[in-house]
Amino acid sequence: AEEKVTMLNLGITGPTGAGKTTLLREVEKLGGGVIDCDTVYHGLLKGESALQLSLEREFGPLRDEAGAIDRKKLGAVVFQDPLALEALNAITHKYINAAVSQRIAQAREEARKILEGSNAAIERTIREIRSAQAEREQTLEARRELERQKKQLSQDNGRDERLKRRLPKSKQAPAAPKTESAKKAIEPGDSVVLADGGGTVGTVESVSGRKAVVVFGQFRTTVELSRLKATIKKPTVARSESYISAATGEESRRRQLEFSTEIDVRGMRADEAVQAVMYYIDDAVQFNAGRVRILHGTGTGALRQYIRRYLDSVGAVRTYHDEDVRFGGAGITVVEF
Repeated sequence: AEEKVTMLNLGITGPTGAGKTTLLREVEKLGGGVIDCDTVYHGLLKGESALQLSLEREFGPLRDEAGAIDRKKLGAVVFQDPLALEALNAITHKYINAAVSQRIAQAREEARKILEGSNAAIERTIREIRSAQAEREQTLEARRELERQKKQLSQDNGRDERLKRRLPKSKQAPAAPKTESAKKAIEPGDSVVLADGGGTVGTVESVSGRKAVVVFGQFRTTVELSRLKATIKKPTVARSESYISAATGEESRRRQLEFSTEIDVRGMRADEAVQAVMYYIDDAVQFNAGRVRILHGTGTGALRQYIRRYLDSVGAVRTYHDEDVRFGGAGITVVEF
């Protein structure tokens, strides 16, 4: 009978800078599978999907040259109109919930397969133990016979060595092949299966001491190296298995290196400026910036007012104020986190 797999699903929410990403990394270290809703949403915007069609039916043409939804163009439509923002949330939540439910189902199936393999291994071990107990006397006799043969080999060893030295080099026995004792250690990138049962093939993500982080489909877990066995088989990759890629990590590191503690939005329309500041503040919090400057100019003061209204909604912002009059005064807002 198929065994039911019980999984605990945790939903982690919070404002920008609340520590969601840090908490997710800790969950991964404990072997939990992580589904990032922001990443799922961005993936739906990039690929041809029903979400794109629904957004364009509601807000008009929004795609860029690559065929993806232009997030800046979408932001310009919804962030100035509370009703439009409410409609956006109603549309996106439906598709995001469906995508997340699909990934949870995939993770549950992977967990079921791993559990089945573990149960089979336990049952097989129990049978072997019982068999070993029944044949204990035979095992002892086999060990005694082995000891007798070792003594005999030791006595014959000197004679064999003398005979070997007398043989011509071309006729000496070939060297014995290397045994499995010299097998290659498991490394990141290797394909592995659980040595104690289960046919699911996973990929080693990292190795630390005697443990490795292994990805089985949508399921990431930490396993003792002694429980893993290398295989030439390759994991079955499901469509849209993950929206997080090495390129995404490289892009994040590049943006961190190029991050500036100052942004200039002078000359932009209010909606464009607020959108740019939103992305900028998000990066500043992610990269642990302690203090940044926003150059918006003085003008009528409307742009400054829009930006500060947005800053009031960001929990990570500790305070903001005008720059010193010697360095720009009211034309620059200094933000401290």
